[in-house]
Amino acid sequence: MFKPTRDKEWEIAILTNLPPSNAQAAKITELYRHRWSLETLFQTVTESEK
Repeated sequence: MFKPTRDKEWEIAILTNLPPSNAQAAKITELYRHRWSLETLFQTVTESEK
């Protein structure tokens, strides 16, 4: 499960306004990493269309 970011970082800071009862750190981190995978994909597609 542990792997560095694309910039070879091992730590990332994530701020959220979710209440502690709904904010499991591991789940938020997993969702965040997935989101940025999608953002990177969209950026690649957008740049290749130019």
